[in-house]
Amino acid sequence: MNVTSNQVLSNVRNLTLNKKGSEAWKSTLNPLIDMFSLCTKKFPVKDEFFKIIKILDESIKSDPITYLKVLKFHRLINNGNGIKWLYYLGMVILKYHDNELYEKVLEWSWQYPKDILRLHRITNMLKIHNNSKNIMIKIDNLHDKTTVKGRRMDAFIKNNKSNNINLTELPFELIFYSEILLDIFKKVLNPNNQEDYNPMFLKYLGYEKRHWYLESNIVWQYLEYIVKEEFKTSNTLKDLIKVKKKLCIH
Repeated sequence: MNVTSNQVLSNVRNLTLNKKGSEAWKSTLNPLIDMFSLCTKKFPVKDEFFKIIKILDESIKSDPITYLKVLKFHRLINNGNGIKWLYYLGMVILKYHDNELYEKVLEWSWQYPKDILRLHRITNMLKIHNNSKNIMIKIDNLHDKTTVKGRRMDAFIKNNKSNNINLTELPFELIFYSEILLDIFKKVLNPNNQEDYNPMFLKYLGYEKRHWYLESNIVWQYLEYIVKEEFKTSNTLKDLIKVKKKLCIH
């Protein structure tokens, strides 16, 4: 077997010592295998964090399809694989590389509604604003701007301000969440409905609103906007407001 000088150099650089002082390898030299091998549920810090960022970045560049399969494997809770931080980090990197693919993947890869909300919070914080929906509405800050809630809402509005000074561009994740929620409301309000729905979407906008208050406010404002636009002649808006009051949304 012929071995090139570059391969020899890679192997030498890959050699290290483990905690017991024995020789070990830093990597398999295949980013996808390294990604598959990640199994800790503890969020990495410092050098380990940047090492994993590099693994994920090299993985998606080498084979995007396999990258998605491995990413889904790590978040497939039916098989007991629930490494949330790895799914979130992998999805953020996917959005950075290919936003269109990110949006399609998010629609089927999330496991809990909070996955959608958390991805919004992370990508918005990092100012990764790629969005195919291009929906802009007027968002009102319903809180006192001197409070923590008011300052955070104000920061969101400024961070997502469109070219029109009076409008705010909605992140894809919150649009997607709102669309699912609207479909749930239609099912709940329809006495003849026999279809199942995920009540957890209501949970995060109801009694868990303290943690998700920013997302909750934005989702409700967007829901009221689309209901007014699409159902002006029906009682849907009135019913929606009744549901909102029952969930104690303020």
